[in-house]
Amino acid sequence: QEPPAPRAPAVEAQVAKAEVGLLRARGVDQAKIAMIGSRDPADGYDLYVELSAWGASIRRLDGTDYKKHVDDPDPYTLMTWAEDPSAPQGRNYVFAFAATAVTINGQRVSLNDQRWELVEPTDPAVWRTTFAADPAASPGAPTPRAVYELMIEDETGREVVLLRRTYEMGPDSHDLRVGQTIENRMGGSLEVIWEQDAQASPVKDDSAYMGDRRMLMAGYFNLSDDPRKTNIYVDGATIWHTDAAGKGLRVYPNSSLPAKSELVWAAMVNRYFALAVHPVLPVEGALSRQSIPTLDAQWARLGQRVVGRYDSKHDTSTVLLTLTSREVKIPPGGRGELPVSLYAGPRLKAEFAKTPYAVMDFSQLIRYELGCAFCTFQPLARALLWFLTVIHAAVGDWGIAILVLVGVVRLILHPITKKSQVNMMKMGKQMQALQPEIEKLKKRYPDDPKKMQEEQMKLFREKGINPANFLGCLPMFLQTPIWIALYAMLYFAIELFQQPAFYGVFQLFGGWQFLADLSQPDRFIQFLPEPRSISLLFMPLEYSSLNVLPLLWGVTMVAQQHFMTPPATNEQMAQQQKIMKWIMLLFPIMLYSAPSGLMLYILASTCAGILDSYLVRKHIKELEARGELFAEKKAKEPKPGGLIDRMQKAVAERQKQMEKLQDKRRPGERAAERRRP
Repeated sequence: QEPPAPRAPAVEAQVAKAEVGLLRARGVDQAKIAMIGSRDPADGYDLYVELSAWGASIRRLDGTDYKKHVDDPDPYTLMTWAEDPSAPQGRNYVFAFAATAVTINGQRVSLNDQRWELVEPTDPAVWRTTFAADPAASPGAPTPRAVYELMIEDETGREVVLLRRTYEMGPDSHDLRVGQTIENRMGGSLEVIWEQDAQASPVKDDSAYMGDRRMLMAGYFNLSDDPRKTNIYVDGATIWHTDAAGKGLRVYPNSSLPAKSELVWAAMVNRYFALAVHPVLPVEGALSRQSIPTLDAQWARLGQRVVGRYDSKHDTSTVLLTLTSREVKIPPGGRGELPVSLYAGPRLKAEFAKTPYAVMDFSQLIRYELGCAFCTFQPLARALLWFLTVIHAAVGDWGIAILVLVGVVRLILHPITKKSQVNMMKMGKQMQALQPEIEKLKKRYPDDPKKMQEEQMKLFREKGINPANFLGCLPMFLQTPIWIALYAMLYFAIELFQQPAFYGVFQLFGGWQFLADLSQPDRFIQFLPEPRSISLLFMPLEYSSLNVLPLLWGVTMVAQQHFMTPPATNEQMAQQQKIMKWIMLLFPIMLYSAPSGLMLYILASTCAGILDSYLVRKHIKELEARGELFAEKKAKEPKPGGLIDRMQKAVAERQKQMEKLQDKRRPGERAAERRRP
């Protein structure tokens, strides 16, 4: 039997590219504003979103699980519209997530000035047509979904492409899903590139302290160092510097990221909240980091543009991320999908532990840093926050938890603090007592500083004074990581956001706002309903209220210096102490606008420091009474062959070599050297 004849290779059917004429968008006359979610937390929604027909965009986005202000029941606004002064009058409103352009078979169609048609919901009770309507007016029933459509046609009116955008959210979720569909109405294939804005910069924090803390952060896979995708790396940068630098900036890809990298998400954050665009992931079921889709699988470029103006006095700018898709090939009658999701909510550990966010490692959005993550000791800050949360669970109040934390930290550091202060005070008293003998040595050896130093060290050994005690501040520097980590943690911890101190007891007196929000200044007396600030000494100073905690701290700082500073041994030292007193008056001004939770900790810690100083002074007096303060101590002989013994021998040998070199020099030069000041 003859073998069968070989088959010819299969040839895939080639679909011809559709011939399109001059394209245009066919918008509608009426711009309808859809409202999804709910402003009432009792309805079960964490978000309230107002959508605009212009670009089928997001006009406003509120988080309903937080209030606008502690005394204002309106929800906290995460993102809102911006105004572009350079745009034509009537078109100068800029909304986030607006569809800006679509390129079909090489022909680009602008969508900036087009109204999309609202096709869902159809009930007029859940949408409106004017921005002048009361923004507090919620729809009659919570609406989880809204759909806009826009037709692209040619010059003859023939339908080419139908664009559809679907916004939807579920209850108890901070995730807003944006479905984007491109339907091909032509008989040939289409190659489409979609351009749009993503999220806008979040609303600036009300607190003037430390200025604008908003940042851009990007999470990505580094395939060069981690080809198995076990980790997500984060690159962060502050982007609010100048509008000129931000225009057209390419966020991804860029030269600062590895060549082999895949973008997973891009976020804009303020002090407490995050707006993160990421691929659509299921909210239930097991997910692995290796199997999740990346953002750059569908989007070729992530950029940013700046709307408005930025200067050192008035910042009216808004930064928007921009997305440009990869080329989508759509067969006749087919459709292309470009879905994307937006997380809009708190930078909270419990929220980021949920299924879709844990696999994308959103926990890296939580940072307690002051410009440098390493220098702010992130692990220590997280550990301190965990301990503060444990205390709060036991006492039920954040103000008391902060005071308990002060006590615990002070008890742990008390041995180091005590040793440091004892050494400094003891050294001050010993040096004061030895001052007459030191003056005699200066008169005895006026032209021989080397001999003077030798005799002074000999005097120290005879009196039992250890020169290393001059480094009495060294133990204090060892505590610096704890202070820095505490400082950053108390400033950025959203757990303290809009939380009162001492069970809200001050608010029982006619709604008194004193310590009503630990994330804001204490507001002992409030002059203006909205925060106002001026620039003083190159820092923002809030003047809308009288804050007493920084003033009380200034008083305690002066008292602490009085207890801790040893008596001046000479006129120069006395002058330095006077200068330090004046410098301390600047600290209350620098921290006048600081959050009350941070100031409560600093004030309590300073008061505890005064108590420490009192106990140390008492200990010094007891040593004096027993005659042990200036007790002569014999120098401890180093162990033969040990490290200290070898170091001393090396120093002695080096000194002998230096003396031999000096002996070779002419006597006239040595005499001239001794006469030099």
